[in-house]
Amino acid sequence: MRLLFMPPYSPELNPEKYIHNYLRGKLLDNRNFKSIKQIGYVVGRFADTMTCDGVRSVATMALI
Repeated sequence: MRLLFMPPYSPELNPEKYIHNYLRGKLLDNRNFKSIKQIGYVVGRFADTMTCDGVRSVATMALI
């Protein structure tokens, strides 16, 4: 593991932001859920089906 120091404001360098936006855009936007449990199920299925290459491609979208 290597620590990288980022500038105070650098959203383009935060891969978590891109994964979050992808998740919201593909699974959560414009949908009504009956319970928190149902949201957890949908997010869990998403996490189970994502491959390392899929995560890498989503997390590096801004670099392309």
